[in-house]
Amino acid sequence: MLENNTNLSCQTGSSGDGRAPTKRKKQKSRRPSWREVPVGDLSSLRHVVDNMPMVMRTVFELAELDPSLFRPDERLRLRLLVDRVIGSTPTDAVGQAIRDIYTLRRRGFPVSAISDAPPPRKGREEARHVIQMLRAAWNRVGPDAVSESLWVEKTLDFLEQRSRN
Repeated sequence: MLENNTNLSCQTGSSGDGRAPTKRKKQKSRRPSWREVPVGDLSSLRHVVDNMPMVMRTVFELAELDPSLFRPDERLRLRLLVDRVIGSTPTDAVGQAIRDIYTLRRRGFPVSAISDAPPPRKGREEARHVIQMLRAAWNRVGPDAVSESLWVEKTLDFLEQRSRN
């Protein structure tokens, strides 16, 4: 009886010839990597920024406002600013966004925060415009103009302070 059971287990192929069934590979969806995005053309730069994922675009825009946010001792402040501007984000999302921005930079995308001599922090008016634009793009605007204005001013104060490390 044991021999009959072993004979049955050998016949697993669809044709009954004793061969194992063939496995079909699952096709992965082809998502373009940041390594494949064309960034050499200056006219395509705005298109690249506009099509960045939410966290990556926020990290990029905040780093353009204050290039010191990419320094290792300022990463916590960058994470807190991202949470403040677009809402709660996963712990590793900001780190992944920074890695993707470095990848774009190696391919020729101009990132002032990573340059050899980063420019000074942008002015408060430009920072206000960028933060309001990001909040509007991600539907995070407050219920009325006064509370939104206070929220933006508090965020700008946090952007301008340095970490105590």
